Amino acid sequence: MSQLLHLSDLHGNKTWFYWVAKQARATGCAVAISGDLVDADAQQASSALKRQIDWIGTWVRAIDFPLFLCSGNHDIVLDDNADWLRALARPGVTVDGGVGVFGDWTIACLPWGSEAVDFLRPNVVEADVWLHHAPPSECGLGRSDDGGQPIDFGSDDLFAALSPAWGARAKLVLSGHVHTATKWQAKCGRAICLNAAGDNPLATVPKHVLIDLKAGEAILKSGHMVDRVTLRNQVG
Repeated sequence: MSQLLHLSDLHGNKTWFYWVAKQARATGCAVAISGDLVDADAQQASSALKRQIDWIGTWVRAIDFPLFLCSGNHDIVLDDNADWLRALARPGVTVDGGVGVFGDWTIACLPWGSEAVDFLRPNVVEADVWLHHAPPSECGLGRSDDGGQPIDFGSDDLFAALSPAWGARAKLVLSGHVHTATKWQAKCGRAICLNAAGDNPLATVPKHVLIDLKAGEAILKSGHMVDRVTLRNQVG
């Protein structure tokens, strides 16, 4: 098994969740979702949010493929630690704060609000892949030109953690969060970083990146757009 399907910001879209499960079962790939599973804001009734969370929990408990999840900013509306997400952990499902194994790879799931000290934990520093909702700053994946003045919504702590001086072994960083980023892939430190957040909530198929860890290639699909990046010199 070498294929990893990366998505982000599903925002409670049931059609997209169903597509993910169907795709994973058809191809035999593992799935990594980098946050914002829930479509939430502070104005929504807690009962509506709970219904979403309950539905997502049912979806996760029904899956039969390796799954890696981390929380995003929309996932912590009901509680600051996304405890509902942590409660979904089981063999084959790795969530916030956990490090799971996929073939020869270790994947660390880092929660929303992770700070520098979180990236320095021994099991995280040694992991091959980091799953974190916000991409690193300073590399284009967190930079959005939407609405006028460009703003970088990336994580400064993640950018610092990827500095070779920190000794991180991460080869891949999988994120989302910024839906109109100026880039979907970039190198930061030693790692290739990929942003899978889409900008079309009405799309039948969510924006996604299929990563072949053995072949050393990542293919982005978003609507009619297909793009790819070679990872062979960094991974595999």
